[in-house]
Amino acid sequence: MSRTRSLATPIRKMILPPSPTPCVSHWQATNRGPTSLFGHNALPSVRIPERADLVIIGGGTMGASLAYFLTRQNDWAGRSMVVLEARDVASGASGRNGGHIGPSTSEAFIKHQKPIGQGGSGVSEAESVRIVQSEIENLDIIDEVIKREKFDVDFWCGELCEVHESKRSSDVHKEGYQNWLRARQAHGVTGEHRTTLITDSTEAQKISRFPHAHSVQLRPAASVHSHRLCTALLQAAIASPNCDLFTHAPVQSLEKGVHGMWQIDTPRGCISAGKVVLCTNAYTKNFFDGTTEEEELLHSHIRPAYAQCSLITPPPSYSGLNALQKTYNMDGDFYLIQTPSGGMVLGGWDMPLVPGNEVKRYQRVGNEDDGALMPIWTECKSTSFLANYCRTRFAGWGQELPGEGATRTWSGLMTDSKDALPLVGAVPGKDGMYISAGFHGHGQSRIFIIAKHLAAALAAEEYSYPSSLPESFNVTVDRLERSRHVETEMDRYTDLTEEEMQDVALQAETMMR
Repeated sequence: MSRTRSLATPIRKMILPPSPTPCVSHWQATNRGPTSLFGHNALPSVRIPERADLVIIGGGTMGASLAYFLTRQNDWAGRSMVVLEARDVASGASGRNGGHIGPSTSEAFIKHQKPIGQGGSGVSEAESVRIVQSEIENLDIIDEVIKREKFDVDFWCGELCEVHESKRSSDVHKEGYQNWLRARQAHGVTGEHRTTLITDSTEAQKISRFPHAHSVQLRPAASVHSHRLCTALLQAAIASPNCDLFTHAPVQSLEKGVHGMWQIDTPRGCISAGKVVLCTNAYTKNFFDGTTEEEELLHSHIRPAYAQCSLITPPPSYSGLNALQKTYNMDGDFYLIQTPSGGMVLGGWDMPLVPGNEVKRYQRVGNEDDGALMPIWTECKSTSFLANYCRTRFAGWGQELPGEGATRTWSGLMTDSKDALPLVGAVPGKDGMYISAGFHGHGQSRIFIIAKHLAAALAAEEYSYPSSLPESFNVTVDRLERSRHVETEMDRYTDLTEEEMQDVALQAETMMR
C-alpha cells in the first residue's frame, strides 16, 4: 500500500473542537485586561481573510513563538500569515502550565536512551546529549528575546533545585550525572555545563528545605507568567503588517484543494494557504482520523494527557525574605515555582494518586476535558494531594490561616507521544503541512528553540528539516513506524487491571519515600 494519500482527500470531515467550558488558571485569571488579546478578533462579524501564504493553527506559546520568529525573518518579508485559535490566546496548555522553564540534564539524558517500550526514546548517546543541549539553548533564546523586546512577563532567571528524596533516586541521578558529563565531553559539547550535584544530605536538606532530601542538583532555569509571555509574543507578531490573529475561530475541516492550496474551514469563513502549521499539541490527533494506514501512524502516536496545577499562597514561614529563591523539580515529575507576588505554582503528574485507585489511567491518557477537576486533587483542602504537598514536604511550613495554602486549582492537557519526543517538521505525505506538537508537559523548555529554527526553515525558498534541532524530533514515517506496534506507558496505563494497579501503586510508594 502506498504511504501517500491523494492530496485531494480531506484529512477529516469534521475536526473536534476543544472544550467550550474550560476552567480558568491563575495565569489566565491575571491577564484579562485591555492589552491581553482576550477576545481578539473574536466577533462573528469579523471575517477571516480568504487567503494567506501560511496559516498557523493554534494560538498557544508554540504558535505565538513561530509567528514571532517568522515575522523576524528577512526571507519572510512581504508574505502573509494568519494565526487561528479555537478559543482565546493561551487557552490551552500554554496558559495552564506551571510557568517553569526548567531544562533537563542527566535525568533526560538517561531517559531518552531507554527503549521506546520502557519509557524512553530509543536514541543514541550522542543524540541524547543533543536533546539535553537543545533545552539549555532554549533557555538562552527566550532569555535574549524577553530582554531585547522588554517584555513585561514576570520573567525570572536563576537556579533550579532538583530534589532527590530517596536513596534510590539519589543514586540513579548521581550515576546519570557523571555519565552525562562524560558524554558531553565525548561528543564535543563545549562551554560550561553550569550544574552542580550536591550529594551531602545535610547540605542538600539545607539548600532545598526538604527534610528528607538525599541529594540535589542545581542548574540554570527560569520562571515566567506564561499567559503574558504568549500574549507578548503574539502582540509583537501581529504588529507586523502581514500577520493577523483570530480567536474563537476553531478549525472545522482541513483539506487539500484542487489547486494545491490547503482549505481551512472555520465557522467564520474558509481560508486557503500554501502552507499550514499545526501547533495544536493536545488536539493534534484530531486532525488525523486514523481511517487509513498513513493517518493511523500519527493518530496513534500522540494523545492528550490530563494534569492539574495549584496556586499555593504560602504562610509567613515561606513569604517575604523567607520565600523560595529557586524553582524546583521533585521526584514523581512534580515542579514548583515562586511567582513574584502571587504565591507558588505547583504542578505535576498523577503517579502518587494511583495508590487506592483514585485516578484511573483512562481519566488521564486521552482525556481532552480541561474544564474538569478531579476530586482527589481538589475536593477537600485538608486531604487533597495538591493542598497537602507543600505542608508535608517543606520543613517548617507551619499553620495555614484562612486564605493561605491552595487557593486555586486548574486542569490542563499535556501531550504524550509514544517515543517521548516532540513531533516537528513536515508531515509525511502532506505537501505543505507542518507540525510542532507533543511536548510531554515540557514545552517551555523546548518550544523557543524549535520555533526559531522552524521559522527559518519555513521562510526558506525550499523547506528542509532544521539541522540545528535534534534529528530525533523530525516527523518521518520510519520514526512513526518504529513505535507503531510497541506497547508504551501511555498504552499500558489507559485502563489497568486491579492487580496491575497494585504494582503501579507499589512503584509510586517507593518513588515518594
